[in-house]
Amino acid sequence: MIDLGRPAMHAEGLTIFADHAEAGRFHYLPDVPRLRHDIDGKADIRLVKYRLDPSLTAQLGGGLLTFSVELGADETAVGRARGRLAAREGLSTISLDPVAVEGGTVGVVIADYSTLSDAPVTSPFVLRVSGGETPSLFGGKAASFAVVLTPEGANLVEQALLAGAPLVSAFYALTVSGLRPALRAGIRARWDQVYSFYENRLHGGKLLLATDIGPTVEELVRAEAISIHIDELLPAEEQNAASRAAIEEAQRYVLEELFTPTLGQTPAAPPPDGLAVIGQTIKDVIGFFSITYSLRKVERSELKTFDYQLATAQAQPFTLAPQGRLQVALEELLPPERLIAELDMGPQPEMRFDIGVGCDLAAEDIDHVEVVVSYGDRREEIVLDAASPSRELSIWYVAELGIEIDYRYTVAFRPSTGDVDVLAAEARTTDDRIIRIDPRELYRRATVRAVAHGVPFETYPRVVIDVQARQTGSGWAADATLELDAQHLESSVRFRTSRDAKTLVRRRIRYLAGDGQIVTNDWDDAELGVLVVGDPLPDVVDVQILGAARFGTHIARLVVEFRPLSNPGKVDTVILSAERPSATWSCPMQPGFPRGYEYRVTTHSTLAEVREGVWLAGAEGKLVVGEGIAQLRQVQLLFVGKALGELGLLGVKVRFSFVDSVAEMTAEDERLVTDLSQPVLWSYPVADRTRQAYTYELTLVHSDGRLEPLAPVSTEDLMVIQPLAAPGGP
Repeated sequence: MIDLGRPAMHAEGLTIFADHAEAGRFHYLPDVPRLRHDIDGKADIRLVKYRLDPSLTAQLGGGLLTFSVELGADETAVGRARGRLAAREGLSTISLDPVAVEGGTVGVVIADYSTLSDAPVTSPFVLRVSGGETPSLFGGKAASFAVVLTPEGANLVEQALLAGAPLVSAFYALTVSGLRPALRAGIRARWDQVYSFYENRLHGGKLLLATDIGPTVEELVRAEAISIHIDELLPAEEQNAASRAAIEEAQRYVLEELFTPTLGQTPAAPPPDGLAVIGQTIKDVIGFFSITYSLRKVERSELKTFDYQLATAQAQPFTLAPQGRLQVALEELLPPERLIAELDMGPQPEMRFDIGVGCDLAAEDIDHVEVVVSYGDRREEIVLDAASPSRELSIWYVAELGIEIDYRYTVAFRPSTGDVDVLAAEARTTDDRIIRIDPRELYRRATVRAVAHGVPFETYPRVVIDVQARQTGSGWAADATLELDAQHLESSVRFRTSRDAKTLVRRRIRYLAGDGQIVTNDWDDAELGVLVVGDPLPDVVDVQILGAARFGTHIARLVVEFRPLSNPGKVDTVILSAERPSATWSCPMQPGFPRGYEYRVTTHSTLAEVREGVWLAGAEGKLVVGEGIAQLRQVQLLFVGKALGELGLLGVKVRFSFVDSVAEMTAEDERLVTDLSQPVLWSYPVADRTRQAYTYELTLVHSDGRLEPLAPVSTEDLMVIQPLAAPGGP
């Protein structure tokens, strides 16, 4: 994975990123897209000029330009870059591989027509462009396009091709992940103020220059629209560096949240005999790819104030946008008689369709895709698979039917690779002659990618990560186990789930020591994407403190005291309030002494009442404190089975209750659930982890109004799977 804390480098038309874990491993991305080439080294671009009945020219145009673009790199250039890296790093072996891409789009500009425009585009040369919006995420990130040209456009493109100038520019916007190093700092962003600042600055459609990103963020920091806070326990000599790193991280947040890269100029390459360093950190490379950015249109109700805690290393996505005019040497083009074809179609043209898939079927666990094409009474079936990912189809034009066809497709997956084996798309109508089907629009890939960062493999030769995935509504569930070691620092698992359903993930991490001992980080909720696996017993424990109290109305502030077990006489204090509801506390762990810490919460009410708590054992990671509570637990209740209508129900009433008579603490809530596909969330406070059992009770509301209570259930589980079946059913 890319290391966001180290600068990117540039050589041989490649931007190069250091890996977060292996000293000799690097990742590259070409600066400029290129035309894809076949096995004979010829560029994949062709022009068909045709003359139709004049009544059809306005719809079908006078030519069809087809081409494929990719982010490919010449192996010779990659080899030279690898050699320069080896000389710079002083290593005999260097691994240089393409950047792993998680998603993205690709657009093109042909003459005066751009697929990047949100508004409809009218051009005297181009009628429309189809295909290619989503590139393949494998290999060269290829994408294929078909451009319907006017007769004037066909003539223009013909002359340009014969001169070796295709008149096409390509623009990628790729989402990649990098590992941000831990910073003893945090960021508070007031997004409504930030957005207003840029909206006023860039009124009238102005673009933000890459060189202005840093200065504008510094202005926002001075105006306190963005606040940077540094860990008070950080040594004074390290605080300036931490502050600079936090501001750089704020720049990345601003770009990712509010801006879209636009088509700009290709940056000049460094001298051919050098390996240039781009800026100081990865943030500088973003402007290297895209010179300008446009402000997104954002719903103001979505602009909230967010706190970003940077105390732990995290995987974070960012966007890279390589772009440029497609260049091709004349010797790379097909001979003119094959490059450009001229057809006189006459009054009864044959409509030719190129129908294919726009993804790697084998990588997606797809056995085949069946496409059904309809035109009037004619019905054609085409089967696409990994061996034949595209097929051609010819249909004679009938004036009464027009130029549009209907098609639908069905995706058949390999058995036991997801929640369903077959998915079907709705029928659609098109006049495109190149049809690219993307089966990924029917489902979602839920990926968990475990990445080792700071694991002492000399002490723990193996790390085992257990993953549980659950999908709300359908009852689908899957388990997987990943392993990491010194030779395998990354491992991933992919689940295929329904597009509209929510996937919930939990993980357990077990560190296996060489002497047979096991250190376990027990089951906890996790996010889809990258899971950073760190040192189970770090030298410094960072605790994220979250205040769960009625600040302002009942509670004025919470005073949280901490003392490490290795030095109980040293007490640190953190104050939480409505203005500062969260904070981070860091505690160095002393070798040879007990690990861990204790904490105590003192509550100051708005009526000047003070209630001092007792010392409690603390846990590493996240600590929720409140009005005399040790933890705020959130329960997820998931229903599986049939829909309410199939069960003859109008809804399900859910009642949660919790009682701790020792602490004089109670919590209860009732919900009426009318959508079983959504989880029911409930939070309750716990004063002592030994007394955290709660009760939930379901009441079925039948369609005739009858109420059917079910037996109460007492549990400590944070995730409850509740099956529902029809009366008399299994």
